[in-house]
Amino acid sequence: ELSLQDIATICLRHDTAKLRELRLKRYYRGEHDILRKRQRANNAPNNKIVANYCGYIIDMSTGFFMGKPVAYSSLSEDQDELDALQDVLSYNDEAAHNLRLAEEAAITGAAYELLYMDADAKIRFQVVPSEEVILVCEASLEDNVICAIRHFRVYNLDGVTYQEYVDVYDKRDVTSYAYDSGTLRVIADARPHYFDDVPVVEYENNKERRGDFESVITLVDA
Repeated sequence: ELSLQDIATICLRHDTAKLRELRLKRYYRGEHDILRKRQRANNAPNNKIVANYCGYIIDMSTGFFMGKPVAYSSLSEDQDELDALQDVLSYNDEAAHNLRLAEEAAITGAAYELLYMDADAKIRFQVVPSEEVILVCEASLEDNVICAIRHFRVYNLDGVTYQEYVDVYDKRDVTSYAYDSGTLRVIADARPHYFDDVPVVEYENNKERRGDFESVITLVDA
């Protein structure tokens, strides 16, 4: 079980680690480094032109992969089980959800799905931005997940200042903290999430967790 200091240390390291995912998302949006960093000396022309192949690569690969929604069938003779599953999938607009998962994984190399119960006690699932998620695993060959940490910001109305928060999901409960530069303060005690395991699912884009355009960023920059 992780101590409060362990969680704070992980979040402090995450402050730097998440910069990779944020950069990849900037490139997908067309906000390439040339727009911020390119300088020319002696009053030479400094044209900053973006041909957003990064966005094109993601949109095309995601469209081919998930353009046709996933269909479900069952070998069981109990149609009620499949109907119950379909009710959950329809309630969560699962086709659109899968498209968002595929896009997130293609951009950053991995996507994360959080399961929870809503106010009506119905099963929900949402895509959590990959730069907000840290999976803590056992030091074993199985890489069993001990807990999932969601480290995120909530911006104030000015759009500049913000408060950081950390939610820690273990196999039974979720605990919420306020976070400030390596310091954690409990704001909500452990409460059950009603799933029998860590309710965060990882979808790897590939075994190296690399984004679809990550290997050609230098070519795009050139």
